[in-house]
Amino acid sequence: MRNWLVSCAALAACAVPFVGGGANAALVTELVTFSANTFQEYTYPGYTPASPPEDPVTGSFIITFDPTLTYNDSTDITLKSLNIDLGSTLVFSYSPMVATYPDNTFPAGTLRVGGVAGAGGGLNGSDVVNYAPSDSDFWLYIYNFNTTPAFEQVGYAQTSTDGNLYYTINESGSVEVSPYTAPEPATWAMMLLGFAGLGFLGYRKRGGLAAA
Repeated sequence: MRNWLVSCAALAACAVPFVGGGANAALVTELVTFSANTFQEYTYPGYTPASPPEDPVTGSFIITFDPTLTYNDSTDITLKSLNIDLGSTLVFSYSPMVATYPDNTFPAGTLRVGGVAGAGGGLNGSDVVNYAPSDSDFWLYIYNFNTTPAFEQVGYAQTSTDGNLYYTINESGSVEVSPYTAPEPATWAMMLLGFAGLGFLGYRKRGGLAAA
């Protein structure tokens, strides 16, 4: 099985720190929207050229994390939209420190997002895309995620174009990050009461017209 790693090198898994008791005061929840365009095709002996199924690739997700901790394939992430197929659970990896691998280095604060399909053998699914045979999968790299988020790269493969891998170069994309706050239970309760009240008024009005 062929897979794509960062700089085509095997990645070593980082240790995830154990978090003892205490409140999760540093947890933040963000809404992330991204767009990537101008995809290149990865070439290797024996591959069959095929145009990218989608260009641009767009998507959005909600992520909850503590920017002082290291994460590897965390599932504290919810996919909101994606215009390519994803055949496995969405996960993310993050480290507040420089992450060094055999042939590549991620700057401190880099967020990596993708499907978990390529995980195994000490490799994070968020860093790996299988392309021969292909999984429907992608990776997204965002530098300086907790300070000034900067789009770095998207790469993806699809089962519909088995054996092909597509990726951006020269940071040809964009990313927007904003705080996300889920409605409080009390807010939902007030909304439901409001809808119920509107429904009751509508019922009373229809009843009055019928009686007339």
